[in-house]
Amino acid sequence: MPKVDNSYLEQRRAHILKAAKACFVKNGFHKTTMRDIMKKSDLSSGAVYRYYKSKEDIIEAIAYQTLEANIAVIDDVRKKGNTRNQIETLVDRFFSMLENPEEKFTSIDVELWGEARRNKKVRDILVKSIGAHHAEFVKIILQAQAGGEIHRNVDPGSLASVMIALFQGAIVQIRVGRNLDLWKYTACVKEMLATMLIDKEEVTA
Repeated sequence: MPKVDNSYLEQRRAHILKAAKACFVKNGFHKTTMRDIMKKSDLSSGAVYRYYKSKEDIIEAIAYQTLEANIAVIDDVRKKGNTRNQIETLVDRFFSMLENPEEKFTSIDVELWGEARRNKKVRDILVKSIGAHHAEFVKIILQAQAGGEIHRNVDPGSLASVMIALFQGAIVQIRVGRNLDLWKYTACVKEMLATMLIDKEEVTA
């Protein structure tokens, strides 16, 4: 039997995950079945189960796919400019996801937050994912404090949690249908985070 190319396997996994995201956005995690995902992906049960044995396995794959992409963004931004520029760029990059129609799967988060209350595996996946994002933001804050750009009395862990909460809060408001002016919200987020920064002109005056 000929060996299947790895790129083909990755494309097939990505195809299944894209179909699953569409199902979760439309029907919610709890109401979506594996059969729904098979139908949306236009694949047989054997083809889907070859890669993912359950909805939880799919959610885990989506979570780590998103995490990998987000960490790549954070690593890229961390190399550019001062802390103010890094924060503003991160805010723009992350919040622009909520404006893009193709990124509606961010609303899956809301579904999973509810599911996590009754499904330990989903809860564990979310805890790991949030924890990994939190750790990346803490790195930025600690680096900025070491460089004298963020006040030393700011707790890195708490500030990282606030940064995550501001993004998640926007997701909730958009998901429930509130007419949120995303870019006014984003501008406010930048201003709030800027209060943690040390004014270099003030220090050297």
